[in-house]
Amino acid sequence: MSPTSPTNRRTLIGGSMAAAGLFATADTAAAISDRIAESAVAPRTLREIERDVHDIAAAYTATPAGLLVPRVETGWLAVERLLDGRVRGRTRTTLDTRAGQYALYLALTANDLGHTQAADTYLDLAGQHADEAGDRLLADCVAVLDSSFAFFRNQPHRAQAVAAERRQDAHPYARPMLGACESRAAARAGDPAAARHALDDMWANLWTGGPLPGTVAVDEDQALAQSAAILSQLADPASEEHARRAIAAYADSGRAGNLGGSYNALARSYLRRPEPDPERAADAARSALAAVGEQRTSWVVDVAGQMWRQMDARWPALPAVHDLGVLVQAAERPALPPTAT
Repeated sequence: MSPTSPTNRRTLIGGSMAAAGLFATADTAAAISDRIAESAVAPRTLREIERDVHDIAAAYTATPAGLLVPRVETGWLAVERLLDGRVRGRTRTTLDTRAGQYALYLALTANDLGHTQAADTYLDLAGQHADEAGDRLLADCVAVLDSSFAFFRNQPHRAQAVAAERRQDAHPYARPMLGACESRAAARAGDPAAARHALDDMWANLWTGGPLPGTVAVDEDQALAQSAAILSQLADPASEEHARRAIAAYADSGRAGNLGGSYNALARSYLRRPEPDPERAADAARSALAAVGEQRTSWVVDVAGQMWRQMDARWPALPAVHDLGVLVQAAERPALPPTAT
């Protein structure tokens, strides 16, 4: 008699019907479901994995990367072990998608913490899982990170090309972020017309739903922050107002990285004025570092550091610039290991 034969099921169900209370057979239903799955993955396991990935997506922007990593690693390793089994068909496709999503968050958090080599490794793996699963959103989010990594490593032409290749046909969730990636890269590459075109596309395609597993959603607040950063690259005076509005939106949100990035955009806006204001720029960059604090989010700390070096080359005697330098150098030092107790 097979594990899922009618006789076996009747025995399980008959025994459970004697239990008192509504839905007392739920545990029996789970046992039957597991037996049907046999060497595959039980449906409830797939649902648990899905819930975990969605919970991570909701928590990412408001949770310090160092706290999130162990949870993401645990989920990712569990899914990779399942993929090593004899799973096939739709179950394998689902697991490839989930493994890719976990790997994407490992790439994000590794980059946030300044571990660029690990970030690249996890991003490559996420891309491989996206190809295996044929998942459009995951592939688009991989492109977002690929473009972002190139941008923050001062490879604007590559960053622009990666985002532009996928933007028009992208999943609606990823399209506005790809527009932001393309726009900021074009601005840095000296192509203002392309930058403004992609920026308009971002605003025309804002995401109005909740977060999905992948990169950060571009809602109106995120669009303000991205616009501030991009327009400051273009020396557009409108960047200051966008930055102030973004700062107000993120001030009490718990999204430290977004707040820090918005302060950096304001700092750059002061530097790109016809008459630069280095003191106010330094004050804004200090606020950016204060926003991320001990999280030391790399794409905030590194940008603040780049601006400080520009200011220090031109206005080294200004106390505000000196004070910013002290904070930048402290933030750029590796964190000390926890004290043994």
